[in-house]
Amino acid sequence: MFEQDEKFKKPMRLLLTIALLCLLVACSSRVGRKDVQIQGAQFVNPPAWIRGSWHNSKESFTGAFTRFTFLEGDVIYTRGFPGTSEFFGKKFNGCEVQERFDAERYSLEISPTCGGEIYEFKQLKGVCGLPADRIALGYTVRKGSEVIHPFSTSCQEILTFDPEWRIRITDQADS
Repeated sequence: MFEQDEKFKKPMRLLLTIALLCLLVACSSRVGRKDVQIQGAQFVNPPAWIRGSWHNSKESFTGAFTRFTFLEGDVIYTRGFPGTSEFFGKKFNGCEVQERFDAERYSLEISPTCGGEIYEFKQLKGVCGLPADRIALGYTVRKGSEVIHPFSTSCQEILTFDPEWRIRITDQADS
């Protein structure tokens, strides 16, 4: 009887070790990743120059942290640390949204029936010691006539492009 137990102990230890290694590898491959998976239909269409992720890196580990991620089809607004994200496509689902943009500005205006929020972004050059060829973004958030976030060129508040932020997009038909 004990011989049979010994026969099973070795393979069971091996299986347990393999299972733990697989779990460790699976979990560690997610640590430190900066990717977001997006699902669903297109909500907005930001211009190419603003697409990607922009954040106020000087406030990365504080409650004042802000990140805007502009995708083909949606905008994600993250604030605070560790961060609460709002997907505009979900938040303003069914709302009328007006986009305006040119080579240096981009704005989203949400209909008054859905809160009347206005997000305006403007390219900034030559600020906060950034190289001349690297742009930053200044932004304003308003709700009706109330200014929620005033436009600023403060080095603490400007948004800089985050080239390491990766985005996976998954289009799935709405069921």
